[in-house]
Amino acid sequence: MLIAISIKNWKSFKNQVSFTMEAGREKNHSETVVKLKKFRLNLLPIAAIFGPNASGKSNFVKAFSFLQNLIVDPNRVFLSTEPFGFRLDPETKNQPTELGVDLWLNDSVYSYSLVLNKQKILNERLSFKNTSSEKILFQREGAELTPGKLLKKEVSTDSIKFITPFLQKNYTALSLLGEAKIKKILPVYNWFRDSLRIITPDSISITKFEKNAEDDLSDLGTGICSIKATPFSEELPEDIRRLSSDLPSGSVLNVRDPRLGALRISREDENRGIKVEKLMAVHKNTQGDEELFSFTDESDGSLRLFDLKPAFDKLNSANETLTYVIDELDRSLHTKLTSHLIARYTEECNEDSRKQLIFTTHDVQLIDQGLFRRDELWICERAEDGSSELYAITDFKDLRVDKDIQKSYLQGIMGGLPRLLASRAEHNENFLEPVFPKTISCSLISFTNLREVEQTPCQTPIKFFLSEL
Repeated sequence: MLIAISIKNWKSFKNQVSFTMEAGREKNHSETVVKLKKFRLNLLPIAAIFGPNASGKSNFVKAFSFLQNLIVDPNRVFLSTEPFGFRLDPETKNQPTELGVDLWLNDSVYSYSLVLNKQKILNERLSFKNTSSEKILFQREGAELTPGKLLKKEVSTDSIKFITPFLQKNYTALSLLGEAKIKKILPVYNWFRDSLRIITPDSISITKFEKNAEDDLSDLGTGICSIKATPFSEELPEDIRRLSSDLPSGSVLNVRDPRLGALRISREDENRGIKVEKLMAVHKNTQGDEELFSFTDESDGSLRLFDLKPAFDKLNSANETLTYVIDELDRSLHTKLTSHLIARYTEECNEDSRKQLIFTTHDVQLIDQGLFRRDELWICERAEDGSSELYAITDFKDLRVDKDIQKSYLQGIMGGLPRLLASRAEHNENFLEPVFPKTISCSLISFTNLREVEQTPCQTPIKFFLSEL
């Protein structure tokens, strides 16, 4: 499980920010908190990051992706010509980037840190503690690796000589020692490889579509009553072909691609090539007959559910030990639907759970203490110099448990608003007061089917955040 991540001089994050999943003293939703008495540590199952466009939320998610690729697929990382650091300040543009994570794995706390620039990895360190004392597993300066006492039996002098050329090519020591299956390293390496799952708006969706997914898609209001596999004979794009080339025998993966729709790719055995089928969404027409639709014809909301459904299936399973990081969870989804997905997940969380969900969102309606504890809510915004800042709502000491946090957020008290709205909130005390339009009729605002008063002035209070709209 993730305890914390720290970021410094990474893209829009100039100064060091620390994001933690450690629970505070709040009592709300305490039944969902994972309690690690051995370390006097309580971990949260969920965290939401709010903020306006271009505030840095996606760059926060990219820090996870960058670390994961650096450890699991290092060849991809140093291909870009752009510096990693904050580019709006000439002093920081080419200074080193610092990233670090604290993890609770196998009843031990691991701390991994990395300092690098565009040219090379400068230093790297991994330590752990299973009692009160911290033990260094390895330290690295440039291409020089120094194993700790616990690794000296498994990592010999000859082993270090063998991996040194790879360290010179900017492979992480964690990646090399993890690939070598060094026992003390594997928990951290496996977390990055297997447990950390990242979903971004431009991800190619790769899923295992469960049997009950069809029923769930229908129940969630998509209009899809089932999924049907049909023959597919077109040539696969290079990126999908590369994904499927290493598919083990007996495996099946589903890929949703904006060009082709949804595909099911399988390999029955090693001696046969891959089998590709196109998944079609089945709807019922007015006569009750089946009508097949490509997923390219489905709404953005239905496609988003198709992407998210497997993730929430995993998160809602009792025995999973996954950490999902999702950028723009609410994209194309109604607030009620997003709330439903979150509530159903947290209902399955308890002190024995080992799963986490971290997501970014623009949907301020989700700032709800019925859904979240206050220490599960974070805000990301840009400072005057253009750098991103990240802070927890609990940093605001005046926010009582009974305070309307959503209202405080929209009033600009906690920051994290688009500058236009923040400016109006600052200068208008009635920014959140209901506006009663005098000239708009209910026939134009169809909140309810009020036939008998259809042409009368609408007396329903409508909350406009820009009161002069």
